[in-house]
Amino acid sequence: MNKSNFFNISRATSTIEVEGIGEVHCRELSAGTMGLLQKENIGSPGSSEMAQLAIVLIGGVVDDKGKPMFTNADRPKLLEMTMKPLQVISDEILKLTGLTNDDEGDESPNA
Repeated sequence: MNKSNFFNISRATSTIEVEGIGEVHCRELSAGTMGLLQKENIGSPGSSEMAQLAIVLIGGVVDDKGKPMFTNADRPKLLEMTMKPLQVISDEILKLTGLTNDDEGDESPNA
């Protein structure tokens, strides 16, 4: 593998249908976006779940050509939207990134 091939590794993508929005193209989060989430102190007291949600949406929603659809300038408008569709989109992006347990089976810790 050479440097050019290394940097051309593509991220996982999917397209989902979201009620009230329509077709949404999602992409796995980059290492840089993961760093922003970590900086936002995911799960720590005082961290803003909504700020984290905005980071996921900005980093993971793309247009039909794979280009980012949102920038940080869109954050206030994203945070004004209804939560349910944003959560559906965020869940898909986190699944693509490998940050969710995609198992539909038993959730018991002894399973």
